[in-house]
Amino acid sequence: MGRARGKGRLRVEDSLCFDAVVLRRTGVFTSAFGSRWTYTFQGAGSGSGCKMNYIVVELPGVAKGLRLEYEVSDGTSMAKRPMGYFVEVTSSRCQFGGRRFWFRWPTA
Repeated sequence: MGRARGKGRLRVEDSLCFDAVVLRRTGVFTSAFGSRWTYTFQGAGSGSGCKMNYIVVELPGVAKGLRLEYEVSDGTSMAKRPMGYFVEVTSSRCQFGGRRFWFRWPTA
């Protein structure tokens, strides 16, 4: 009765993880505006090993942001289209010193 659970649907486990902790450790958030970086996704999912390029940018009203650049394949012709969008980065002070960085994803 009913359909198989999760069949044909995108699950959280199938998604790529863009980790702010890894970016902080590699020095992305302290780098100069215009710095170019490449992020390689890790994990056991189907996107493991995929790469995304990004640039550290200055956003008005926000200290820092990332311009993500990647390619998307068309399902029928397999032609690749360049895509990109901005992600705002904010930070907060930690109780015992240092800073914690956060992504501010756009809300719809």
